[in-house]
Amino acid sequence: MNEVAATLPPTMNSVEKKGSGETSARTLRILILEDVAADAELIQRELRRAQIAFVARCVETREGYLQGLTEFAPDIVLSDFSMPGFSAIEALDLRNDRPDPPPFILVTGSQSEEVAVQCMKDGADDYILKATLKRLPSALLNAIKKKHAEREHKQAELAIEKLAAFPRLNPNPIFELNSMGTLNYCNQAAEEMARSVGKAPSEILPEDIVAVVQECLRTGKSNWRREDALGARIVSWMVFPILSSQLAHCYAVDITERVNLEAQLRQSQKLESIGQLAAGIAHDFNNILTIVGGYSTMLLEEKLVEGPAREPVEQIALATQRAVNLTRQLLLFSRKQVMQPSPLDLNDVIGSVTKFLRRILGADIRLHFNYSPHLPAIHGDAGMIEQIILNLAVNARDAMPRGGSLTIGTNTIEINAQHTRVNSEANTGAYVCLRISDTGLGIPPETLSHIFEPFFTTKEVGRGTGLGLATVYGIVKQHQGWVEVLSEPGKGSTFRVFLPAGPGADEPPDNECEQTENCCGTETVLVVEDEPELRALVCQILRQHGYTTLEAGSGPEAIPIWRQHADRIHLLLTDMVMPGNMTGRELAGVLKAEGPSLKVIYTSGYSAEMLANDFVFKRGLNFLQKPYHPHALLKVVRDCLDS
Repeated sequence: MNEVAATLPPTMNSVEKKGSGETSARTLRILILEDVAADAELIQRELRRAQIAFVARCVETREGYLQGLTEFAPDIVLSDFSMPGFSAIEALDLRNDRPDPPPFILVTGSQSEEVAVQCMKDGADDYILKATLKRLPSALLNAIKKKHAEREHKQAELAIEKLAAFPRLNPNPIFELNSMGTLNYCNQAAEEMARSVGKAPSEILPEDIVAVVQECLRTGKSNWRREDALGARIVSWMVFPILSSQLAHCYAVDITERVNLEAQLRQSQKLESIGQLAAGIAHDFNNILTIVGGYSTMLLEEKLVEGPAREPVEQIALATQRAVNLTRQLLLFSRKQVMQPSPLDLNDVIGSVTKFLRRILGADIRLHFNYSPHLPAIHGDAGMIEQIILNLAVNARDAMPRGGSLTIGTNTIEINAQHTRVNSEANTGAYVCLRISDTGLGIPPETLSHIFEPFFTTKEVGRGTGLGLATVYGIVKQHQGWVEVLSEPGKGSTFRVFLPAGPGADEPPDNECEQTENCCGTETVLVVEDEPELRALVCQILRQHGYTTLEAGSGPEAIPIWRQHADRIHLLLTDMVMPGNMTGRELAGVLKAEGPSLKVIYTSGYSAEMLANDFVFKRGLNFLQKPYHPHALLKVVRDCLDS
């Protein structure tokens, strides 16, 4: 076995290699199967004379031939008919077993027609007699060109097959239309889409599809997009022109799930921003309510006003309490209200409000229960869960002005990933579901997306604040759950509230003092509050019950006071959110680093945004919710100092 490279430059007779539309030459690899070295040399000399650039490998045995086919990867094989122990017929059979066999030319001294016919039947590309080698270069180039043409044809067939399979196997509907806008073809997905709405494929195409197709074919542009309703689904349509055949492909994509998720995201973001606004209003308003409520309580309890002036002060106190309830609902909506969670049986919570439900619903509304026994416990605030039930029941009552039926049910459900794709607020896991269904008027679609917004109401002026469902939404989100609503006009409504199953740790309740005299003391309290009027009220209440007070309006202002009187300060009472770059918790950290025995009570109009994984606020011990009653302030101070 030997290889010989021809070094002559290629000419226009060299083999063409199809690239990017140009003709270029390359060195051919020629495998020569010949047992006579002189004949092999004659073959190469004839090719060099024709100025064909090549490199040749000469073999004469079966083993050498197989090795040459594998390692040398020839562009063409030139073979004698008969070698010792091996023949061209066998060589052809071995070549034919290759996945992409090279051209094969028989170069022999035999003039037997039988030999030529047999070799051509077995796949030889040509038959050259050694006596007429001058014909070899042209025969070689023709065989190479023929092979290239076969390869290109096969590649084209594969490309056509792939193109044909693309629309057929595509999971999205595809329609092919001619220049007149007539449907030529549609795939199986398109047929299934049409079948789902009881129509033929041509009937579900956009109404102006003919004009669209003709415009796309005229301009050659494919920038047409449209979203249309198809039954209960939303479909995105796209048209792409194929100018060479004057056809257009129309692609349809079901985007219902995407549109629903986008709408849910926008609604969630809108509610979140409204919640932030509501929380900020409630937080600032709670400072004012603490001042108004505190002073009105002091006036009444210390009997500083009597006679005709007492009733107006009592009305101020009552109005303050109503305002407190209003801000509490705002905080519940914004999920800033402090919870008092404990393990709860949802069935028991429903049972505890049944009597009250019957009173508020009236005699013309029938109340039904559909409990699921053996519910897992939920970790929640009993008062807040009762508020959910009452608010939904009142909402249902108002939707049934002529009476009807209200059904309250419970069940356990395992939420899977498919459910979370439908509702972006949902999470996987075990949940307890509270269902409240009515037979009322139902909710129009244009109203359904607004029902959880605070102050949104369809009731007459004076019949509601618009905070009922907003409060439900806030409480449920604060319990790490979500609400789903099913409703149609005239067919009633069903609210489904999902709450995580599984109890958690309990927290002590925040009870006010029964006797304020038991809450007196002689310790020194450092009061840090940025509202001057509220700070003055707190200091006055504490001093009236024996405490010594020091006061500051911010964290940086409090630090030098602490360092001057640290040896006699027992308690820090600080607002959590204050102007400047120091929060109440950060202030407490600085002071406790210098005085580890210092007790701390945090106050705030809301607290959820201040909570951290490494810190626990315990209501009634180290946290006081605004607005607070003077008794509550005294009790928390006393309990914290004694703890």
